[in-house]
Amino acid sequence: MDTLLQQYLNELKSNLYQMASCVEEAILLSTKALAKRDLSQVSRVFELENEINEFHKKIDHDCFKLLARQSPVASDLRLIIVATKMSVDLERMGDLACSISYSLEKYLSFSPVTMASEIPKMSDVTRLMIRKGLDALMQNDKKMALEVLTMDQTVDDYRDRLVLEIKSALKLSNTTLEAHLELFTIVRNLERLGDHATNIAEEVIFLISGEDVRQEMMNVKNTRHKGEGHE
Repeated sequence: MDTLLQQYLNELKSNLYQMASCVEEAILLSTKALAKRDLSQVSRVFELENEINEFHKKIDHDCFKLLARQSPVASDLRLIIVATKMSVDLERMGDLACSISYSLEKYLSFSPVTMASEIPKMSDVTRLMIRKGLDALMQNDKKMALEVLTMDQTVDDYRDRLVLEIKSALKLSNTTLEAHLELFTIVRNLERLGDHATNIAEEVIFLISGEDVRQEMMNVKNTRHKGEGHE
């Protein structure tokens, strides 16, 4: 492989890793804000979103430049294609972290809800999925990427349990409707974060093996939801 091309590709992977680290930090800060009922660090989430957006633009620019000037083939071409897709997922994850922060600001204006203490555990799983997906990319580790796909079930299980608790609580006359609705939004956004992390893992698998597992995973998820009675 051309030494200069390898250098560019290594830099591309490094930028993806740094972008993912910003996403992880944004999710962590939101989680801490919920657990401690303290919004003092939430402004950092929006700063991180700006950094994530800058990485997104840089990665897109670098990918187009590589395609135009280096004429990559085979696995090198796959990496560039995968990088553009990962960058989109990570950019959307940054948006979701901001959405969670907005919901937190509203939620914390109400009295605390007991089941909210479970949400940081769900957040921990989504952050681990992101980390494992990017580690799989850097280490060229298909097995690690496959582990991310199995972790999506854990995120879905948290969603199902928390949504059920929210619905049950809303039947009580003394329940704060607005607080529970904000928690519902947070849970749904964490689920979406897990879905984006799954997308990244699927792209890593494609990069390493050329195997496209997206439709297979979609079928598994749809079958699981039908079996559990989801719409």
